[in-house]
Amino acid sequence: MSAFYVFALTGQAAPPLRHANRRIEFVKVAGVHAAVERVGRRPPVSEAALRTQHEIVIKIAGAVDAILPVRFGALVDSRELEAVVSMRLGSIRKTLELVAGRVQMTVRIFASRDANPERDESRPRAGGGAAYLDERRRQAAAVPTGDAAEISRAVRGLVADERVHSGDGRVKWMLYHLIDRSALPEYRRAVAPFESSNVAISGPWPPFAFVPDLWS
Repeated sequence: MSAFYVFALTGQAAPPLRHANRRIEFVKVAGVHAAVERVGRRPPVSEAALRTQHEIVIKIAGAVDAILPVRFGALVDSRELEAVVSMRLGSIRKTLELVAGRVQMTVRIFASRDANPERDESRPRAGGGAAYLDERRRQAAAVPTGDAAEISRAVRGLVADERVHSGDGRVKWMLYHLIDRSALPEYRRAVAPFESSNVAISGPWPPFAFVPDLWS
C-alpha cells in the first residue's frame, strides 16, 4: 500500500512538481496543505537522499508563499497525517502566518582556527533522547555574546524572528534570521561588515529553524 512521504506543510496548494523522476503533489490536510510523494517505503538515510530532500524542499518553497519543511523520513498514511496535523493545527497555522513571504538567513560563527575549544564536561552528553533534548534546550537558551551579539543588534530592525543557538567545538554560535524577501538586500548590507573566515552567512533558505516539531 502506498503512503505519503511528507516534504513540507504549506499555506496553499501549487501544481504538482517534478524532481528528476519524482512527482510531488499537494494534498489538503485539516485546513492546510502537505507537499507529498506517494511511495511504498521510506528512503534509506544517506547523504544523497538528504541532499535530494533539501533540493525538493527548495523547489517547493519557490512555488508557495509559506512553507514549513518536515524532517527527513516522515512517511505516514493519510489518517496518520491528518491526526498529526490536526493535533498541532494551531501551532502550524500560527507558524505559517509567521513565515509567509519570508526566508531564513543563517549565520555561523566559528572559533579562530588557532583556538582549542574544549567541550564543557559538566554538561550531560547526548546519550539518549532526554539528554539530547536537554542539550538542545540549553543551546537555544544561551544569550549571544561577542560577534553574535553585535550581528543580532545590527539586524534587529530587519528580522521578523530570530533563533540563537550556542555551538560546540569550533562552532561558537548559530543565528537564524527570518526576514521578508524584500529585505534581503538591506540585510546583506547590514551583515557584510561581519563576514570573515570566522563568520559565514548563507541563504536565503526555507525557514528550517522556525518549524514546530510535528512528530515529537
